[in-house]
Formats: sequence, structure tokens, C-alpha cells
Amino acid sequence: MYDSTRSVPNRWKITIDLSVSINRSMEIASPILFGVDGLFSLVIVSTAMRHEGCETNFNCGVHVHIDARQLQFVHVKNICKNWIQYERVIAQFFPEARRGCLAAQYISSVDMITNDGMYNNIDRSRDYSDLIRFISNHNRNVTLNVNNLKEHQKKTLEFRMHPGTLYVRL
Repeated sequence: MYDSTRSVPNRWKITIDLSVSINRSMEIASPILFGVDGLFSLVIVSTAMRHEGCETNFNCGVHVHIDARQLQFVHVKNICKNWIQYERVIAQFFPEARRGCLAAQYISSVDMITNDGMYNNIDRSRDYSDLIRFISNHNRNVTLNVNNLKEHQKKTLEFRMHPGTLYVRL
């Protein structure tokens, strides 16, 4: 099922994408997906969208949310430090439009907004408010968005570098 509001849990949602200034820009948000069944539902939805004439371009992205409810704070800090260290290498797996100047208007590299003392700042973080300030300065539009850890009940790490696609395969 789908719904056009953000307030209905456990349903696919279709909303206007305010981050893209192109006519008819829509955002598709999935419920939390688990395992092979979750991937299978992603295949079904992406196939249906393709058959209905939907398209993607370099403006489109997939935001991957990783459940962090069971992670201890020290584990989240280690993930952040590893992301900072390896972000440029990971970026090489994605199209240039998702890592170059075209993407900069939608997402920023965590590496670009950090300083030399970032590892120390992360180590000194006492809580998620500190970590969010050090990693993104409260900006959600970075390749690793940690804002959900404090602000939302879903408690996820959000990776925002993936390109949009309508061709999902298992």
C-alpha cells in the first residue's frame, strides 16, 4: 500500500520532493524494510514505477537507513570515524554526479565539512548532540546523516550517497 503523507508508518509514501526544483519531482519513501522480503518489495515498487513511466536522473538519490537502535554510542562513533576515513574511497563506487560538484547542491561530503581534529572531536563527544554538531553541524544533507539518532524515533544512520534507480535486482 502507499500513502501521500509522512505520518502513516509501515506504508510506502509518495510526497513532493522539496529538495529538487524540477517540475513533478516526487519522493518515494519506503517503510522500514527487512531481509529478502524487504528487498523483494523494493523490486516490485521500482518495477511498477518504471512501467508507469517514472524516470530518475542525477538529481535522484537513494537514502539508505541503517537501524541503530541496538548500537552503543561508542559503536556509532566508530562508524563515523570509519566513514570519514573511507568516504573518498567509497565515493569511487558511485557515479561522478553523486560525488562531484553536481551533487554538492544536494549532499555534502562529511570530509569536506570536517577539520583535522575530527577524530578527537568524535572521541570527545559525550552524546548524540555533540556528535551531530561535529559530523554535520546539524545539516541533514551530508553523505552520512546522524541527525536521526537524536531527533527521530526511528534511530537510524542515514547514508545519502547512493544514486537513484528504478532497476533493482536481487
